[in-house]
Amino acid sequence: ADDESAPSPLLSKTQASRFRSLTGTLLFAYNTCRPDIAFAVQMLARAMSKPTESDMVAAKRVLGYLYGTASHGITYHSGLVVVKNGLRHNVAYSDADWATCPVSRKSTSGYIIYLAGGPVSYRSSKQPIVANSSCESEFVAIADTAKEVIYVQDIIAEIIGCTPPVFTVYVDNQGAIDLSKNDVFHRRSKHIDVRYFF
Repeated sequence: ADDESAPSPLLSKTQASRFRSLTGTLLFAYNTCRPDIAFAVQMLARAMSKPTESDMVAAKRVLGYLYGTASHGITYHSGLVVVKNGLRHNVAYSDADWATCPVSRKSTSGYIIYLAGGPVSYRSSKQPIVANSSCESEFVAIADTAKEVIYVQDIIAEIIGCTPPVFTVYVDNQGAIDLSKNDVFHRRSKHIDVRYFF
């Protein structure tokens, strides 16, 4: 009981069913109006097949967080959009960890795209590849964010019938930023050229 690295016991069938129901409810909340719980819910969803007692504690913790922040919500305000050179700039944030899954060593990445001061698209998921460095995992996250930004721009352009708004993507890894701005591929980064440097 004193060993923190000891695995948590599996839930009984009844408790496992409750865990899956609770996680499904949290997935609905995340998908509809609470992007702030994206990472936590995505981690809970990974445990659906064999949930443990610690997974149930984590799910209840997310529920407690939602209860404590019930008055929070998504708001949109046209005044929150930055205008530069006559163009309206909106923002997207991209981030990734590196090889944190102890089984597959895959990274988890996520993004959130803001339009008029509120999120319009967000996601947190395990990456499809095993990244060789934190720079590569961040670069994969940037590529996914850029694809979603282009999709959002296309939808907006179709709805309003004119030029879509400009988005600025923020990233916290200097190596990934430099790689995304550099058209010359080095030997070490050539393997991510075809799929992610679109």
